[in-house]
Amino acid sequence: MQQSKTRGRPRKKYAVGDDEGSANAFARWLADNGIEPDWIAKILKVHLSAVYRWRNGKQPPVQALALRISVMSNGDVPVSSWD
Repeated sequence: MQQSKTRGRPRKKYAVGDDEGSANAFARWLADNGIEPDWIAKILKVHLSAVYRWRNGKQPPVQALALRISVMSNGDVPVSSWD
């Protein structure tokens, strides 16, 4: 019997507690574009835990970072999506 290479529980691509259709724009953008949270944290010069809080809808980024994310995503994650 051959074992799978992945270990642990299956991970959702979208925000925790959300269905795929209702996930926040940031979580959808990350998943749809294959963007890893550690990469975006490095680019934005924030702690990885901050990216996870944004992705999971626990806390929005500050206005300046929300604007940078909007520009990086070509408008897929508008600043208004964090309200």
